Amino acid sequence: MNTRSNELLLYSTYDVMNRNISSYQPSLKTNQNFVNDSVRITHLYFKEDVIVNNLEEYRGYFAYYKESLKIQTYDFMSDDEMKRNYSREEDEIYCGRYPHLNYCGCKFPCSLTLDRIKPIKLTDNIYIGPIECAYKTKELLSIKITHILNVSCTAYCRRSKYFKYLDIYIGDNHTENAIKSFKITNRFIDEAVKSNQKILIHSLQGRSRCWVLLMAYFIGRLNMKFSSALDFIREKFSYAEPNENFLTQLKHYDLDVNII
Repeated sequence: MNTRSNELLLYSTYDVMNRNISSYQPSLKTNQNFVNDSVRITHLYFKEDVIVNNLEEYRGYFAYYKESLKIQTYDFMSDDEMKRNYSREEDEIYCGRYPHLNYCGCKFPCSLTLDRIKPIKLTDNIYIGPIECAYKTKELLSIKITHILNVSCTAYCRRSKYFKYLDIYIGDNHTENAIKSFKITNRFIDEAVKSNQKILIHSLQGRSRCWVLLMAYFIGRLNMKFSSALDFIREKFSYAEPNENFLTQLKHYDLDVNII
């Protein structure tokens, strides 16, 4: 990849890694392949840009979860629920996506991203974010997430003893039919909300698809009009940018389910 500067965007449409390195080489555990260029990482969910030198060096750092964990137990909890309490198995990891690895396999190291990314609270029961939010077992348990709706089309280690997952494969492009998934995603979101549990909805960047499914839920289950749903999400997260194909489908969905 040829760049005109040393700035690289996390989630660029290009291959963001320097052509001389590969994030999937086990040899990155050593200092031999470190790159000395300064790299600026920008992310929609970062409060500020992050400037790093020797990007590969950060792949070997532990990704410490700094959020305090407070899980309350109640008399009405079942034995099974009590067994699901976090056992601190991910307090120190190299890679949030694959915590069993002894090096980070992500394009940008989890030791940088996990500490800076947090899910956005939309309602008392619904949180939105990029894929990295799903790696943060400790924080998700601290805010009592029980369900995770994954629309990133990306595989990662599922923490199934803590969370219930639904994986939906919707490509973020201008030909994908998202409406076909609305019924099952609305049901999954409703399952969490009506039982007074909490759900994380995440896509890859947390910019388009997760917001589309949230709008579909508002329209299909809360009888919200398309314009009101769109205003709501843009008020909560101004960087949300569902592609025009999905917005058109949501308009049709609104006409189908909210018949006057």
